[in-house]
Amino acid sequence: MDGGTVWNTNLISAVEKCSSLGYAKSDIIVDIAICGHSEIKTLNETSNTVSNLMRYWEIRKYYNSMDDVLEYQETEPDVNFRYLLVPSEPLAGGIHMLFFNHTVIDHMLNLGKSDVDHVLAMGEGKAFEMLKEWRQTPHLSTKYDHFHEYLYSAY
Repeated sequence: MDGGTVWNTNLISAVEKCSSLGYAKSDIIVDIAICGHSEIKTLNETSNTVSNLMRYWEIRKYYNSMDDVLEYQETEPDVNFRYLLVPSEPLAGGIHMLFFNHTVIDHMLNLGKSDVDHVLAMGEGKAFEMLKEWRQTPHLSTKYDHFHEYLYSAY
């Protein structure tokens, strides 16, 4: 998923649908795989109002999407938030994805397999715990500028 994780992927409707089918909240499992960029690009300067606005949206999108996951998790304490997969490095995007270059695609597939193995080995709920720690602990977010750096720090 990319963008606003709660609304674009619509975790709320997914959990509500499961509940409407008679599943207890404790039987609902949520796994999230974020397929967008896992970091914010560093810029040394901006040139105009439009680029400043685009930069603001980029930063806001990154932090709000991660915060949306945490906020929704707090509203549904009985739901099993099991695995959170975030790319360990930025994925190809923009015009590079239009070429469907096998080298780029193979790299992303191998990265995905490696990242999945890491997150599964960590165990259920661990990545969500780490996200919460990273967002709520100032020294962690200072040491690790981006969540994926913290998530894969013991990798």
